[in-house]
Amino acid sequence: MDTQLIQAISEILSTLLWPLIFLLLLLLYRKRIGEILANIKSITFPGGTTVRFNNEYRAIQEKALSVKFSEEELSQDDIDLARNTQARLGKFDSQLISNKIEELGQLYIHNRAIYKGTERTRRANEMLSQLRAIALLAKPLLPSLLRTNFPGDTLASIAILQVNPNPVYIDFLGRVASEDMTYIGHQATVTLLQYSKRFTALEIRKQIKSQVDKIQSVLKEEKKRHHRAKLLPIILRNIAKS
Repeated sequence: MDTQLIQAISEILSTLLWPLIFLLLLLLYRKRIGEILANIKSITFPGGTTVRFNNEYRAIQEKALSVKFSEEELSQDDIDLARNTQARLGKFDSQLISNKIEELGQLYIHNRAIYKGTERTRRANEMLSQLRAIALLAKPLLPSLLRTNFPGDTLASIAILQVNPNPVYIDFLGRVASEDMTYIGHQATVTLLQYSKRFTALEIRKQIKSQVDKIQSVLKEEKKRHHRAKLLPIILRNIAKS
């Protein structure tokens, strides 16, 4: 065999040797390596670049999915989970929370395109539960979320306003409820229902009624029957109470 050929084969084998050894070790000790990585919260590389892992968020996500979904009124479990999440993940920067909102928003769009009926609603409820879980942490992001037209950002804004009630955004909720005929618009109506129970000031109740009147006017023009139409009389009864 030609000497140059032998040398070339030797160099190729030498080049492949260490990657093969690395892969072999990875396969042999993959469980242990996974356990070690699971406990790493962040790595800072030379130059100051930091990569944060979201293992703690996964635990929060699992908890959010285990909480029984409450539509017309947030349960104490929802509120407790949001507070616990704030305590556990409060040390993370806003970029992690922003990334999670974007990830859930993309998933919301994907699920709307793939699923129909009750299954689509179930999956949307799961995403809303996760957004509610991080709502206290996401509160500072609300102004930037409101500036976009991305459906996921609008749903995240609604989740924040459900967990952090703020009558300043009643007009925003009314606009979404009257313009968006999807799950997002329905949740905006649900939020108005929650506000009708929570806020008793006359001016706030007048503002809610104004938005309900607008929603009812839009729904009259809709051929499709929307579930939110059933919520509007309840809202009006709530704000009519002395």
